[in-house]
Order: sequence, then structure tokens, then C-alpha cells
Amino acid sequence: MDEHLPLNPPAELLRLVEARLWPASHQQACEQNTGERIASDDVRRLISTESEIHLYPPPWGCFAAVHAGMKKRLGEQDAFVRAMEGTFDQIDPAMTLFIADFGLGSDAPVLLDLRTNPDDPPVVGFKWIGGSSTVYHARWVQLSPSISAFVEALRLWHLPKFTR
Repeated sequence: MDEHLPLNPPAELLRLVEARLWPASHQQACEQNTGERIASDDVRRLISTESEIHLYPPPWGCFAAVHAGMKKRLGEQDAFVRAMEGTFDQIDPAMTLFIADFGLGSDAPVLLDLRTNPDDPPVVGFKWIGGSSTVYHARWVQLSPSISAFVEALRLWHLPKFTR
């Protein structure tokens, strides 16, 4: 699949944006930085090594395109770029949507894996598992079996609405 073809986000994600519970703009996404929007305990239930999550506004890009941009900016030999590429046997970067990360400095994307169920896809997160100052190791872990379960686990339907 061409890494630049648009992927369709699942309806659950679009409903959250429409309900103003998922950021619809860069400005709304920045509102997440002013406090704990999603409870740390809820994030830790998905992945014990993280305590915050920042949701990205549409349009969501496929991870292949996002990674290509990182590679161009940072260079092919960058340790972060190489760590990401070392995990491409675990996902299909062209069949994922980059929807969130674990906060400033985490360098840990959260993706929708559209390969098996594009209507209610699993959610995967990038988990760093060690390394040295020049070689990093990571893997993709399933955070939730579906976007609907992810939304429920983070209690997104119960959050205050983003301001307009």
C-alpha cells in the first residue's frame, strides 16, 4: 500500500471529535497541556510505564508518512529512527493512524492498527524497553483490543468538552 494514501478513521473517533471530547484543532490539543485531562491511573491501566496521554487532532496521518518525515528531519542513522524501524515487523506502518502519544518527551506514539478491523481497530503503543545512549530497543504493545475499548478505558465520553 502507498504510504501516502489516506486512511479512514473509525466512526468512534469521529464521534468523539464531533462531541468535542477529542481535540479537533491544534489549539484544543494544546489545552491538554494545562492539566491532567485524562486520569493518570486510567493511562497506567493501559500501559504501566506511562502516566499521561495526549490525543492528536485530525487529520491523522498514517505512521509510515509520519516516520518518513522524522527520518528526513533526523537522518537515517538517528537512534530513534532506527529503533522505530526495528519494530516495523510488528506493525504495518502504512495501515496505522497516529492518534496520540504519551506526552512531551515520551517519543512513544499511539496508533490505530487498521489491518484486522478498520471499523473498531486495536490500539497499540510504542514501549521503550531499554538500551544505551546510542542504541534503543522498543516494541509495539497492544493497549486495547479496539478503539471502543480504549475510549471506555480512558473514560473519554465522561470528560469535559473542549472549548471552541
